[in-house]
Amino acid sequence: MKKYILLVLTLVWIVPKSQGQTILTLEKCLEIAFQGNLDLRQLQISLANDALSLRQTKLDYLPSLSMSNSVTRSGGTTFDFNTFRRITQNTQSASHSINASMDVFNGFQNYYTLKQAESNMQETQYGIEKSKNTLITNITQAFFQIIYDQENLKVSKERQDLIALQLERVKKQFDAGAKTEIDVLSLESQLATENLNRINQDNLLLRDKLTLLQLVNLDFSGEYIFQAPDIGSNVLENAIPNLDEVITLAMGTQPSIKEKEANLKGMQYGMKATRALLYPNLSLSGGVRTSYSSNGVPDFSQPSGLRKDPYTTQLKDNVSNQVSVNLNIPVFNNYRAATNVQKSQLQVKNAELDFQKQRNALVREVQAAHLEAGAAAAKYEATKVQVQSLGESFNFAKSRYENGLLDFYAFREILNSKTNAETQLLNASFDYLLKIKVLDLYQGKALSF
Repeated sequence: MKKYILLVLTLVWIVPKSQGQTILTLEKCLEIAFQGNLDLRQLQISLANDALSLRQTKLDYLPSLSMSNSVTRSGGTTFDFNTFRRITQNTQSASHSINASMDVFNGFQNYYTLKQAESNMQETQYGIEKSKNTLITNITQAFFQIIYDQENLKVSKERQDLIALQLERVKKQFDAGAKTEIDVLSLESQLATENLNRINQDNLLLRDKLTLLQLVNLDFSGEYIFQAPDIGSNVLENAIPNLDEVITLAMGTQPSIKEKEANLKGMQYGMKATRALLYPNLSLSGGVRTSYSSNGVPDFSQPSGLRKDPYTTQLKDNVSNQVSVNLNIPVFNNYRAATNVQKSQLQVKNAELDFQKQRNALVREVQAAHLEAGAAAAKYEATKVQVQSLGESFNFAKSRYENGLLDFYAFREILNSKTNAETQLLNASFDYLLKIKVLDLYQGKALSF
């Protein structure tokens, strides 16, 4: 029986491949989903945005540098700063300057802002991993549901073929006078029921195919062959790991926890950056300036008191520079800075609660998954024994029925019990396998078979 189950799980349906058919494995479905999922693509864009923000916070450590150039034409009475005279005539003037400034101390605001940007980027990265894990779980469940549906359909067809074979044999016996008409009618009715069951199984398979194809954003009208993964002989014999060990590993590996932890760190750094606004700000600034005037420059050796120097000469002679140290001390700003600090403290407390809530939720999820895995293992083992026992009973009943020692209704009852048990065994096998893989994901293991 164990070999039968492993054969079912590792079966690959070989279908002649026609033009337009695509073979879909679980790995291929996951690959397509990771590439085309719109939520993941949006998160990737958010990650790129966070990377730009992080780069900018690093560049904020550099001094700022600016250049200013202006050319002016003025008329009427104006004061010419180049000649230090009041002039009543048209004047053409130009000024050029280069200025630089940098923060020396701002309460470590740049540092905390940088650390906050790093935490925000980590939060987005863990959010992507969390979304991928959710996709892996949903797609794996949907994929194995299709494999289960296909196997269930196969069992249904085999059952239908068996009833059809029995009907053919009973008709011959009826023609020979060994069976009654009611025997023939009963089998025909049972065959019609089996045909309806097969149609229902076909519909379930189509529904579950639609679910999977929508998850991976593939066209439902396409032709696909769903290929089961190659499952090792010991996969269903693996022991369920200890609950406390799974919880410990989950706390250290699950991106949902790391995402909330990064969010908490980002809020804490944000609070410190806001608090830095309460401290004095010390900065340095400096600049170089020069200018030109069409009125010339002062020269008392000339009768007019002015000398018409060329443009380049004036720019060279009029160069001036400055260096300043600036200290800005916040004294009173309507408590705006203090209020912002208090708001950021509340945001930190809220992030702490979110982090704890996520930890509690993860513990509950792992406990439920562990309990479900244990129940699935027990059901799988019990169903194996049931199928083995009913298989022996069916073979004995089939022999007696074919030899006229058992009536049809008793034979049908045993056949129904055998088929239901085989269906339950298939369901239990896939369910147990999925539950084990969910526990693997909680332990930070990659999905593998």
